[in-house]
Amino acid sequence: MKAKSWISLFIGALDDFMLKVLIVAAIFSITLDTILATPENRSHAWIEGFAIAVAVALVAGVGSFVDWKKEVQFVISRAKSDEKNICTVLRNGKNI
Repeated sequence: MKAKSWISLFIGALDDFMLKVLIVAAIFSITLDTILATPENRSHAWIEGFAIAVAVALVAGVGSFVDWKKEVQFVISRAKSDEKNICTVLRNGKNI
């Protein structure tokens, strides 16, 4: 058994409905704030939407990392358990 990669867990985490809503909100916020901002404020109008995107990336990244570490530990413990579950079979007095 092989553990899933961190990136596959990260992509799976982004499949959460609430994170999808936040990603759309971030894109919407960046777009509208940049378009509707006055020329003086346009240079920093994107910050709120970018902060939402960073928060989504952090939540998905940390959650994926924790899940990945758990999965790696599970694979290691399963391999150790499988090593202990070796049995010897005797047929006609001979090891097989």
